[in-house]
Amino acid sequence: MLDPGLTYVAVLTPQGIGAIASCLVLGPGALHAVNDCFTPRRQRPLSLADHGQVLYGEWQGGEDLLVCALDDERIEVHCHGGTAAVAGVVESLVGAGCQECDARELQEFTEADPLVRLASRLLPDASTARTAGILLDQYRGSLSMPLQQILQDLQRGEITQAQQGLERLLAFADLGRHLVKPWKVCLAGAPNAGKSSLLNALVGFQRAIVHDQAGTTRDRLSVITAVDGWPLELVDTAGLQESSDPLEQEGIERALSSMESADLVLLVHDASQPFDDRADQREQTLVVLNKWDLVDGDAVRGPDLDPSPDSQTPVEGVRVSATQLWGLGRLMEQLSRRLVPFPPGDKDPVPCGEELIDAIDQAASALAAADVDRANRVLGKWCLPC
Repeated sequence: MLDPGLTYVAVLTPQGIGAIASCLVLGPGALHAVNDCFTPRRQRPLSLADHGQVLYGEWQGGEDLLVCALDDERIEVHCHGGTAAVAGVVESLVGAGCQECDARELQEFTEADPLVRLASRLLPDASTARTAGILLDQYRGSLSMPLQQILQDLQRGEITQAQQGLERLLAFADLGRHLVKPWKVCLAGAPNAGKSSLLNALVGFQRAIVHDQAGTTRDRLSVITAVDGWPLELVDTAGLQESSDPLEQEGIERALSSMESADLVLLVHDASQPFDDRADQREQTLVVLNKWDLVDGDAVRGPDLDPSPDSQTPVEGVRVSATQLWGLGRLMEQLSRRLVPFPPGDKDPVPCGEELIDAIDQAASALAAADVDRANRVLGKWCLPC
């Protein structure tokens, strides 16, 4: 726990090299520490500047940068984003009496609202603009109002309304779990169905080895990508077939394990061959009829539209040709719909983080058991007192 009597410096921007890095100096000695390190150019000293005014000047050691005093105890320092430049700024401030701390520690110290703290802790780990935008909405209060409303309903004895409010939040629970963790999508199917070619086509570069010989892939191969703004981990697996080869058997076992733990299985089938379902047809299975160019070359050479069902393939699935990059748009659209059937609207409340989702789930279970006091206790930890 940080000491309110001390002054701290934290790097707010993510680790790594960037164009600009931002540091926050917080505490009773913030103004004195920054004054020791910073000399404005052709402007009044920092101690005389208006709050919120941006000053350009020279930092100790000669680097030009920007400083802005939000107030006497909160001062931002914006410098070049190189690791050496950031380290130099932090080292100077430590030498001027500051304590270095992590940005997340600083957030926990300065922010009273537990929902804001949670969203700010998760935001740096969001890997797409879409998931970051959803987390930013929660940071700005989208979750606070509905949770406060549920607590008020409980206090008034309106249990049915409270249960309905919890159900609306839990409808987005799966999405909330994946805002900082990609959905796992497993490519499975018989050998030589084109799984590796499809993975390469989806990610846009040669990640998996492709060969005409069946059984080239013998182990799991994964790559992180995004579809429609949703982060995915695509996992290529060994072909499903009967084999006495110990190495192939191990690959098949790993493929089955990946399928079992996947959020969605793409069951890839060579559309030019008789359909052989060796995979467990779970609800979360999407059949992909690959190599459609071998079935209907004219369709593949034409517009990327969904052709009419073909009598040669008595199974529903998404028709694609990984080698011709045809049908991929439809496949990605189906992927997105399967993983997030009902995307949230602008500023919709989405529970984020396992701790909060578990708390909402526990509150719903408590109300189902008529334990209103427990539901109040569980949810009350996530809301500021009214």
